[in-house]
Amino acid sequence: MHWGFWNPAGCWAWFSGWGWFGPIFGLILMVLFFAVFFWIIKRVVGTGSRTKTVVSNRDSEALRILELRYAKGEISDEEYKKMRKQLGGES
Repeated sequence: MHWGFWNPAGCWAWFSGWGWFGPIFGLILMVLFFAVFFWIIKRVVGTGSRTKTVVSNRDSEALRILELRYAKGEISDEEYKKMRKQLGGES
């Protein structure tokens, strides 16, 4: 009796007439699926850390400008301490 793609247990045959290409193709598809999945997760999660870096660089640039203005005498001691505290620098 010819079962075709079905084996006597009622399940799809392992190779389903594709020979060795069937399981290899399935493995390639699985690896590709997980690679795309993890790439998407990395892009979504990585966005937050990149934003923090940009904000951190902007804050350090602002502190550098503040210190430069203080060194030139453009702002008073009191203004310097107030602005430094607002920027999150050490007081």
